[in-house]
Amino acid sequence: MSSIRKWLWLIFGILAVSIGGYMLLFTQHTREVVSIGVFFAKLLALILMFFAIAFFPNEWNPKYKYLLCILLVFAFLVPYENALSWSWFANVPDEDFNEYFVPMNYTRDIFTTEMWTAFYVMLFPFFLFAVPLAFRIGGGSTEHTLKIGLSGLLIYLSCLNIFVFQTIFHVRWGFEYSKTASWVYHVSYFIGRDPLFYELIYWFAGFMVLLVLLNLAPLGKWGTWIGEKLGI
Repeated sequence: MSSIRKWLWLIFGILAVSIGGYMLLFTQHTREVVSIGVFFAKLLALILMFFAIAFFPNEWNPKYKYLLCILLVFAFLVPYENALSWSWFANVPDEDFNEYFVPMNYTRDIFTTEMWTAFYVMLFPFFLFAVPLAFRIGGGSTEHTLKIGLSGLLIYLSCLNIFVFQTIFHVRWGFEYSKTASWVYHVSYFIGRDPLFYELIYWFAGFMVLLVLLNLAPLGKWGTWIGEKLGI
């Protein structure tokens, strides 16, 4: 293994954290897709982190792998409590909200946006990263680790969560299924309008095809070929 290959995980990780950190700290937080550039920058940060995890070194003493997996449980508390804090404060009574948060230039809309940012930018990606990382630490191959991570990303973008969300609301609370999914902003951006709910079925089906193709693809062979060409 070349010296560069040993540090690929760190290179990918630094790039992912740099792009993701910039987007989180220095760009406007919105639930909408404001531009194709911003959307793909966020997507690139996720993909680079999956590559960092796939190349993460895992040839150490088993007891250290075991301890690192336990640390993942502790790490979960950070995105979880962050999301929970926004969710809790977003639901305080109006009189308390107006007294404490309006003077700090926080409005209900800002709290709602930040709550969804906490869930979808921090909490949900934590699961997408933690599963392949645990697999990699346990001895998983680079190819299979990458496939697990990218599979999670495809499921993330497939709108499966919309169907689950709507079904829970329908079964538990008796809500009717929505006719228009106006809040699925990444789909709205690419088709140029709010999608009808049944149209999300086609979107989901397309991503499931991509999921199958991804897991059939010989990523290991392609990676070896690229490594030979680059001399790493």
